[in-house]
Amino acid sequence: LQFLYFIVANRRGGNQRNIMWSRRALCGLGMGASFFGVQKWVEAKTQKTYIVYTGPGMENVALKMISAQPGKHRFLPIKWEKNEDGSDKLDITGLESDDLTNEDVLFLTSMDGSNENLLSQYNAMTKICDKSIGSLTIVVPCMPGTASGNAHQSARLLGTLPACGSPHRVITFDTTLDSIVPGTKTEVRTTSDLVQNLVTTNGYGAIANINNSAVCSNVKDVEQISVGMKSTSIKTTPQIMGGESKGKHVLLVDDSSIHTKEHISSLVAAIKAAGALSVSMYCTHSSPSLLGLSQLVSDHTLSKLYVTNSNCTQKTVPSSVKVIDMTPLILSSI
Repeated sequence: LQFLYFIVANRRGGNQRNIMWSRRALCGLGMGASFFGVQKWVEAKTQKTYIVYTGPGMENVALKMISAQPGKHRFLPIKWEKNEDGSDKLDITGLESDDLTNEDVLFLTSMDGSNENLLSQYNAMTKICDKSIGSLTIVVPCMPGTASGNAHQSARLLGTLPACGSPHRVITFDTTLDSIVPGTKTEVRTTSDLVQNLVTTNGYGAIANINNSAVCSNVKDVEQISVGMKSTSIKTTPQIMGGESKGKHVLLVDDSSIHTKEHISSLVAAIKAAGALSVSMYCTHSSPSLLGLSQLVSDHTLSKLYVTNSNCTQKTVPSSVKVIDMTPLILSSI
């Protein structure tokens, strides 16, 4: 900085005013550079590094996390087996050593709504919490059964996990629950960034939001249409409650693929009748109804059908469905 000060001062004539100007400018530059360096150092130190465990089927997501940030996180596998009496026989890597003491642990769940699946993962997390870990972050990409109440049951169970160095943190995506897990730091996030990317890259002129799904809450620079089904004592009919679809390619958006083929088909017909050029659909979470919805692509009712890989327990995804990877969203959320 002293050298630069000397050069600048002489180039500007060397008078007292220019010398003072040069000194102030270069001091400001030095302070700015120092602050930027300190800020980067603080960010690097405050970002957690995790030991990563997963529920059955989520191993590929964990490996993608490790690949995206090499050297930052460490994946330890779990062997999910059963004893002859049907009880859990879990082989949790690192559990028999002191590898977990004071460590920050991340657990990627794979919930499919079944009690057996949930209880096995609860059992594994309980054993991990008992090893004096520093913290536990539970990522629930898909919380099934929100409408039926099963999600509340799962949430209550997770809220009874043994305490560790700090309150458990729970992160979930696109659920209608406001406060999922009692006694934890619960964060309900959306996949609206994925929808925004679809809008930008595919030229959708409008998004049709089914039943005011939170997925659309942060999507910008696109016409938003509200759609749903109106029920009477005689029949149920599709309803468009706002927005303009005429002359636009429309993306129908919902947080789950639980809707039937007939339900979505009637909504698509109503949107096209209002003048839409085409209709595609995005669902955050797949479900058994996905197979029926994929048939709407085959018969050209839907132009495209997108779903994320949040629900790894959905074993079969038809080839006509485009799967969007949630790993970047999970990494940014932790």
